[in-house]
Amino acid sequence: MDDEGVLAAGRVIRPYLRQLVGPGAEELDRRIAGLLNGNSDPQVAAVRSKLEAYETTGDFLTEVLADAPEYRPPELQPRYARQGGGDYRAWAGDLAPVLHTGRFACPQGTTSGIGRRSAHRSPTARPTDQA
Repeated sequence: MDDEGVLAAGRVIRPYLRQLVGPGAEELDRRIAGLLNGNSDPQVAAVRSKLEAYETTGDFLTEVLADAPEYRPPELQPRYARQGGGDYRAWAGDLAPVLHTGRFACPQGTTSGIGRRSAHRSPTARPTDQA
C-alpha cells in the first residue's frame, strides 16, 4: 500500500467531493479532514476505506496513486491534457503541456498541497482593483 499516496489523495480529492459524491460530500469531507488531522497508522487505512466507499472516489484514488510520486488530481495529470484533433488549432507559442503545477510547501513545514488559484480574485486583478 502506498501510504503517502493515499494521504495525498485524501488531501487533493476534497475540492472534488461535491462533484464526485453529490449530497454526501460534506459529511465525507468532514470525515476525511478529521482523519487527515490525526497522527496514527490506522489513519491511512481509514482514509483509503473512506475513498473506496464510493465508486467515483475509488476511481479518483486509483488515478492519483498512478501518478506517483506527484499524486496530482486526474485533471492535472499530463495524460489527460488535451492533445487536439479535428479542426483544433493550438495557440502560438510553446505547445508542450504543463507537466506539473507545483506543490505548495509551507515555510513552517505544517502543510503542503497542490496549488489552486483563489476563486475570489481575478488572475489579472491588481491590488488597486480590490475594493
